[in-house]
Amino acid sequence: MKNLFLLPVLLAFTAVAAAAPADHKAAGIAVAPAQVATPERGREAQAALNDFLRAYERGDIAGLQRSLDPALIGYGQLLDGVQADAARYRQMRVTLSDVQVMAGPEVAVVQAHWQKRFLAVNSFQPVLQEGNAMFMLHGDSDGWRLAAVAGDTPFAGGGGVLAQVIFQPAVLVCPPASAACPVTLEVRDPDLAGQGTVSVVLATSTGDRETLTLTETMPGRFQLLPSSLSLVTSTPVANNGTVEVAPGAVLTASFVDENPGAGRPATPVTARIRLP
Repeated sequence: MKNLFLLPVLLAFTAVAAAAPADHKAAGIAVAPAQVATPERGREAQAALNDFLRAYERGDIAGLQRSLDPALIGYGQLLDGVQADAARYRQMRVTLSDVQVMAGPEVAVVQAHWQKRFLAVNSFQPVLQEGNAMFMLHGDSDGWRLAAVAGDTPFAGGGGVLAQVIFQPAVLVCPPASAACPVTLEVRDPDLAGQGTVSVVLATSTGDRETLTLTETMPGRFQLLPSSLSLVTSTPVANNGTVEVAPGAVLTASFVDENPGAGRPATPVTARIRLP
């Protein structure tokens, strides 16, 4: 879906508007004084966002509709995502930290790091997801409403979170007389919770290229099972199911995130290890 990226436009507009009075004064044009928001407006906007998060945790669709700007891009998809989350998660809690609020009389931006904790219905395992987001709210006499989300969104169907690839250890030393080298290869992508598997391309600096399938072990968390790579010292042959390497080779695991959020196109995410 389209992401909700009105914020860069908003901030650019604010910068231009701030400079306008000086320009108009120089031209001899009368300009009405700009309205300045009080700190209380910022606190009200942050409180409205917190109320929105509590409604999201409860799966309260009616409460969310009251707290959403009808002009929000992806309005229906966000509500559909909330219903999906309510069906597959339990004891959900979203918390904000490192909160910064910029508020005007009618527009406020809340920038924060968020953490989302819940129990997955299919496994009853605890899950932690996190990211960084900017929330834009519109305010009027009826209160504040969420109008846009930029960056990593905690709401299913709301935009996307950039995936992570974990590939360890940094230097891979195989046990003596064994081609099975223990590794941790993992993709974390909350947007793909429930998908079951993802594909990762493993490329070596000596010319091999293989496609590996990672299995979902927790919602949005995919791991190589069994957690080992079978390596052979040989001339590389791509896509033959065997990883051919040479001493000192660098192994790069790549995953393409189709929905990385923050207005980005499909984005490759990589991690590397090497042989001694």
